[in-house]
Amino acid sequence: MSDYKTLEDIEQLPMGMMPMIALSNGFTSLFGYLIGLATKDFWSHFMWLVSPTEFASQWFWFKLFPVRHFAHHSIKFWYNPLWTPKERVLLKAAIAAELGRSKWATRYDVIGVIGEAFGWDWMNRERLDFCSEKIRILSMVDKSCKAWLKVNPSPTPEQCNTWLKSQKNKDGTPKYVVWGRVQPG
Repeated sequence: MSDYKTLEDIEQLPMGMMPMIALSNGFTSLFGYLIGLATKDFWSHFMWLVSPTEFASQWFWFKLFPVRHFAHHSIKFWYNPLWTPKERVLLKAAIAAELGRSKWATRYDVIGVIGEAFGWDWMNRERLDFCSEKIRILSMVDKSCKAWLKVNPSPTPEQCNTWLKSQKNKDGTPKYVVWGRVQPG
């Protein structure tokens, strides 16, 4: 079975698989393109699929977007098939709490991203986020994520992708699995 999916496949996902981690490349948007140039990586955006029709995504603030908003992006979907229902509830609650914060409180770290472009990490604002810093929500149910973020507090989307690929269960099987990928039509 191919791991290439359509937007219609996403819209048919059961709520029991939510949330899922999603990485995208927004090369069709100027901002996404510039992030890709600055990081020299394929993946330029991190978000959470919170329902079959909506992403929770960092924009100028953290908000919901319809899945179809990203129709012209390549998207890769990660999930952990061993998450318990309780862990999924915790993740959903954390995402909902973040969405419930004000626009001002969840605004994008524009100054920090300018600093990153020049290699000036000191410009990164601790209380503001890049999209990929929302992976910290995962640390609520994954201690290895919490430990990784202590060493790498401001990962790029590509670094998130690499970290997800590297995680193994005690039996050596992958902890995070790629459900599928969507390519723009």
